[in-house]
Amino acid sequence: MNENEKNLQEAMIKYGIPEYMLDGFILYILQGVPPGGFLTAVLYNDLIDSYSKADSTNIDAIPNYVRFLYNHAPASCFGSPEKVSDWIKHNGLEYNYPLTTKERKNEWTKSKTKKERSII
Repeated sequence: MNENEKNLQEAMIKYGIPEYMLDGFILYILQGVPPGGFLTAVLYNDLIDSYSKADSTNIDAIPNYVRFLYNHAPASCFGSPEKVSDWIKHNGLEYNYPLTTKERKNEWTKSKTKKERSII
């Protein structure tokens, strides 16, 4: 786990982001991998869609996502569909070269063991 992953994971846990959401959230922030529907709605700043797509755990955690994003995430990675689209297009924080989503996911999978991925 690199320093960015560690810092994000610690902050997410501190703010009460559900553990099973950490991988996708970290992949989005660091590598621009598109997240699922619920997290996309949160990142778009779409309250109604966030609530409609949340499972029973995430529905109670929505304020935690907002606090985490406000205090720890780059402002350019959330707030509107345009910002999220640009973040994905520019491959998040860690990449300065274009990769497809599939390539980024494959790289992530190869770089971590299953146990390490489940911790992040």
